[in-house]
Amino acid sequence: MATCGAWATTTGVLNQSLALLDARYGWLLTLHLWALSVSDLASHITVYTKEPVTRSDYEQELNAAREASPRGEDIAEAVGARLRESIQLRWRELRSIEVVLQEITGEFDGEEPTRPSVVRLWHVSG
Repeated sequence: MATCGAWATTTGVLNQSLALLDARYGWLLTLHLWALSVSDLASHITVYTKEPVTRSDYEQELNAAREASPRGEDIAEAVGARLRESIQLRWRELRSIEVVLQEITGEFDGEEPTRPSVVRLWHVSG
């Protein structure tokens, strides 16, 4: 009986140690994420800002950014084209699956392999 008590005590200590390590790991991850966001902010400030900014410099940079950014029509056209391509691809995939299932159904004497008669009876009665 003393062995069971010792194991229970050891298990309790190990569980507490594990919980403490888990909390420390969570804190370490939080610090790491904070460091990443601070690093991103610092690099953004270094790259994209310069002091002092005059009104004319600001307007030039703003106009350059507007010219460089895509127009709404261009974005809509790109999304539409990508959507059409994706739909065509998925349709071909579904058709391929349908053809393979028809071939497999032919090998099972016309019984659909994904719904054998026993399962079909269960679905009808259930």
